[in-house]
Amino acid sequence: MNTLNIEPEFEIVTDESRFLELEREWDSLWSRTSDRRFTQSFAWRVTGWQTTGRPRGRSLCVLVMRVAGEAVLIWPMAVRRRLLFWRVAAPLGPEFTDYDPVLVAEGPAAASHTRAAWAHLRGHCPADVVTVPLVRHDAAMHEVLSTTTARQSVETLPSPYVTWDGFGSWDQYWRARSKNTKSRIGRRMRRFEELGDVTFALVDDPEEYAR
Repeated sequence: MNTLNIEPEFEIVTDESRFLELEREWDSLWSRTSDRRFTQSFAWRVTGWQTTGRPRGRSLCVLVMRVAGEAVLIWPMAVRRRLLFWRVAAPLGPEFTDYDPVLVAEGPAAASHTRAAWAHLRGHCPADVVTVPLVRHDAAMHEVLSTTTARQSVETLPSPYVTWDGFGSWDQYWRARSKNTKSRIGRRMRRFEELGDVTFALVDDPEEYAR
């Protein structure tokens, strides 16, 4: 079915019981996205709500966009009070450093879906300020926010990463690190070890991943 010309329907979920009912629909959209992140999954967001959002007195604001009855975008937010008058909407989760949480179906309509969702959220989210942190420069959301007419404050941050270019093994890479880096990581490892045995392993078994 060609859904490019079908008008989208929007739902803003503010009730916890309705939020929990989204699990199957949410996981279906998440599983169909090839570049999905675990932080976009229902499991991550509901855990963030139960351990952080709800205990801190936040309120839910989860935007669901559907086309022909199928969810094509989910944008989970939580609203908090700031000072006495301001209401700030920010990504629902651990309130730390996740990339922007918008989960959108892949395809030629991804950018237009994101743009429509942003317009709807601005008009219907019960908040004075919407915070969208850590948006990748190559994401549809970055394009939308860059062209919006809304008043905004933007900060650009570098995103450091590890590259293995030029190193044949972990030992070669580690020897090339500075003394300060080794010392800093060593202190962190010792703090971990105070809590118990610390192990790192790659998980490639589906059953183990689920557990």
